Amino acid sequence: MKDRDLMQEILILRSRAGWTQAELARRIGTTQRTVAAWETGASVPRKAMRVRIARAFGLPDESLLSEEAEEAPEREAEGDFFRRLQEMVESEPTLTSEEKANLLDSASRILEK
Repeated sequence: MKDRDLMQEILILRSRAGWTQAELARRIGTTQRTVAAWETGASVPRKAMRVRIARAFGLPDESLLSEEAEEAPEREAEGDFFRRLQEMVESEPTLTSEEKANLLDSASRILEK
């Protein structure tokens, strides 16, 4: 899926579900600002996040993945790391939903650099 198609698809799916950007962000463990950046094309969600978006909408994991190129092996390792981090953060009872989302958003930005 091309980046432009992806940004439109996210916007369409979110609108059909009746969710705000903040609601989608909460459901996938990121921030409203990040969702807005995807929808405007300012940034593009990575593979692990595309899977989380698909799952939030009840779609197959591969439905929002790129068909054009495979990710480099180091990107796969980063995705595995991020998934483990997400599991740990989401299971931490002392953090609020907002704190969890902020932590995961920060980690995602660091991995994208």
